[in-house]
Amino acid sequence: MMINHHLFTRLTSHEAQRYTKELELALDAHVRWLDKINTTLLFDLQPDSRDLAEEPHLHCQFGRWYHGVDDSVIQAMSAFEALDHAHRDLHALAKRLLMQNGRGEPISQFDYRMMLEKSLRMRDLITRLRVDFRQDLHLISRLMSKVFDNAGDGVIVTGPDGKILHANRAFTEITGYSIEEAVGRTPGLLSSGRHDETFYERMWQVLTDSGHWEGEIWNRRKDGSIYVEWLSISAIQDDMGKAVSYVGIFSDINKGRENEERLYQLAHYDGLTGLPNRMLFEELFRQALRRARRNGEMIAVMFLDLDGFKLVNDTLGHHSGDLLLKQVAARLRRCLRASDTVARFGGDEFTIVAHDLTSEAIHILSEKVVRALADPYLLNDEEWRITVSLGVSCYPADGSDPEKLLRCADIAMYQVKEAGKNGYRVFEPGMTL
Repeated sequence: MMINHHLFTRLTSHEAQRYTKELELALDAHVRWLDKINTTLLFDLQPDSRDLAEEPHLHCQFGRWYHGVDDSVIQAMSAFEALDHAHRDLHALAKRLLMQNGRGEPISQFDYRMMLEKSLRMRDLITRLRVDFRQDLHLISRLMSKVFDNAGDGVIVTGPDGKILHANRAFTEITGYSIEEAVGRTPGLLSSGRHDETFYERMWQVLTDSGHWEGEIWNRRKDGSIYVEWLSISAIQDDMGKAVSYVGIFSDINKGRENEERLYQLAHYDGLTGLPNRMLFEELFRQALRRARRNGEMIAVMFLDLDGFKLVNDTLGHHSGDLLLKQVAARLRRCLRASDTVARFGGDEFTIVAHDLTSEAIHILSEKVVRALADPYLLNDEEWRITVSLGVSCYPADGSDPEKLLRCADIAMYQVKEAGKNGYRVFEPGMTL
């Protein structure tokens, strides 16, 4: 049974592209924030209350993106770690200058230079991170190892020289070689001797010409036993079309269908809550919009951000935080009809698409969700309460494409945050972050 390598390649590139796109949007918001701060200082305008908050770096769009990234691979990148300190410092300085300006005290040239230097530091770090997302030869393999470590198929990632950079647990289970034994060597360590040089020359010729090869191959385990596998190799290319790494997936041919289904599950569903993930949500959202256009229906798009989730995580630990997210997911499912969609968008953010609702029904559903999530949660034998800030946008009134509708729902959600959290708002023209 053939492995669905197209799904594999799509998953790997989707992760990298997703973080790059999110960073670009967050960067745009950060540039607008800097312009706003400078304008406020120059013309003695009333500052935004968010910039004077106790932790102002958590209230801007860039900060929300940064602290919403829950991928350990991204968090471990040096530029990403350094951004936290640079972002905090810049907001702390901006807050001090705004308060100083509000008291009528002059802003010195030194302070302006400090603001400029910290802004340039942020820009340099963001540039480094963008380069890492796009060009780091190991990033895709690290992102993917997280996804595929528990897969039934064996996965190996090599550099352009053919040397193994990473392998998953299934590789060890199938071949008998540990990951440490494999890294730094070529896949030739598995050669059974049943294929001649011509076989491998043809394989690499096809791989070079098309970027992909798959077929049946005989290999040898560490204990000397020979086995047959279905091998799929894909080249990962840079923007210039040059192969920067290769990914090989191999499996027991008889288990192909079972593994393909598991791969689909890993690619499209959140491993913690079982809800559709962002990739599947985007597909289902587009399908819902096409159906709504045909049938003349109205769609409600809801963007939810949990209030107080960070406190639970910090106080009780990540295990309790995970348990809380599972309970939230279960409550959201119970609030919705079978035809509606709820997804975990990332971190403590969820999204909902509800079909064919009237304006009144949208308000009723929004109130239902807010009330359901406000009920107490049992964590570590204690009752804990959190709330939710929920923003709503509507098709076709607020837009016709997924990105704009989600953006409008996100803006409405942030209006709830500003008003004290624990509630919902429906997007209205003129709303801004």
